[in-house]
Amino acid sequence: MLHSATGTSVPVAVVLPIDHPGVAMESDLAELSTVSTQVEDLIERVTTVAERHRGTDRDDVAIRLFEVERALHNARRGLQSAARSMR
Repeated sequence: MLHSATGTSVPVAVVLPIDHPGVAMESDLAELSTVSTQVEDLIERVTTVAERHRGTDRDDVAIRLFEVERALHNARRGLQSAARSMR
């Protein structure tokens, strides 16, 4: 609050510059959340393709894709961990 010449209190808005750590932190958290959501979508898509090849003569493709799925799960956990440490 800022006190005017008349003695009344006037609310003051604090505007932080875009490069202020608090602003950057919120922006970074939003970005990490978006990327995490995109990775979840990739997991679903890769799993769907892997399932189609499981038990076929292209089971080798399924095996590789399930490895990719595991790597994507690890990537998502890493993103979520980074986001938690920023809060």
